Amino acid sequence: MHSILKTLITGKKKIDIVCFGSPAIPGDALGPLVGTCLKHLQSNDILVIGTLDNPVISSNIDRRLKEIRKDSFVVAIDAALLNYNDTCHIEIANGYMQPGSAVSNNNYRVGHMFIKARFVRSIHELVSTDPIKVFGLATDIAAALRTALTTV
Repeated sequence: MHSILKTLITGKKKIDIVCFGSPAIPGDALGPLVGTCLKHLQSNDILVIGTLDNPVISSNIDRRLKEIRKDSFVVAIDAALLNYNDTCHIEIANGYMQPGSAVSNNNYRVGHMFIKARFVRSIHELVSTDPIKVFGLATDIAAALRTALTTV
């Protein structure tokens, strides 16, 4: 995973990592967990927006998205629902993501690239999922990003 991330972020001067989700919902805490794991990397070149203690959630998304620097490359991170026949996976791609689209709150397009962890099929599962599973996915994503960011 880190080699894919490294390829996508190589040459970028400033990188803003926006981690969406609510720590109050186990499956939705993926983004803030990743942000918390990465916040020690913050510098003039790397900005982390969205942590367990200061998440990016529907009630503050307008304000938090204003923190994105104009000249930065934006990496958006969020949990996402599985499609009908999917199995659990992490999706990494160029382009924007629409946080909150699973709950029809998709007014925003964020990112030059995104990382989505798809591991549940419904909102009910997002609420009742095992936090250990989410923590494992979050630490895998954070470790891959950390490696990619520190070897660029």
